[in-house]
Amino acid sequence: MITKEQLIRLILQNAIIVIVASFLSGGVIWYSIQQMRHIGHSIAEKKRVSLMLEKRSETYARLQTDNTLLSNADVRIKAALVPTEDISDFISALETLGVQTGVQQTHHFGVPVLSNDKNGMSIATIDYSLGIQANGYTLISYLKNFEQLPYFSGISSIIVNSNTTKGLNEVSSVSLGAVLYTRQN
Repeated sequence: MITKEQLIRLILQNAIIVIVASFLSGGVIWYSIQQMRHIGHSIAEKKRVSLMLEKRSETYARLQTDNTLLSNADVRIKAALVPTEDISDFISALETLGVQTGVQQTHHFGVPVLSNDKNGMSIATIDYSLGIQANGYTLISYLKNFEQLPYFSGISSIIVNSNTTKGLNEVSSVSLGAVLYTRQN
């Protein structure tokens, strides 16, 4: 039979084993948690670096595209600014636009006015008016195509005169006031 001393010793030995096992388990758990934190931080850092590289790649691609667009910008700007002495290319483009959209048009150009001198290029403005006969649908088509013309020109006013109560549903007389920007050589 077991004596009281042996029983206490057995209980103490088992208690010490449980305490040591608890400390070892706690240590293993703490070490595992530290490893998981380290792995989590490592993954977060890799994601951050990956995102930064992706953004840099996108920015680089965008810069390449912008560079391609801007590489010929000075040539396109000079082409868009017709010479003040010869606006026949612009007039031809307007007439072609009228034919394409099926609009009868008349145009009247004013006198060039020197605006300013920037970077060695003198810019002048020429006020002009367009008279067209169009209904609403044709007018919208004409204006959309006008917007696509490769010249620096803008419409400053639109006046619609209709002889009927249907307005732009029928063919109406439309007067457009506009400005053409030109370069002086």
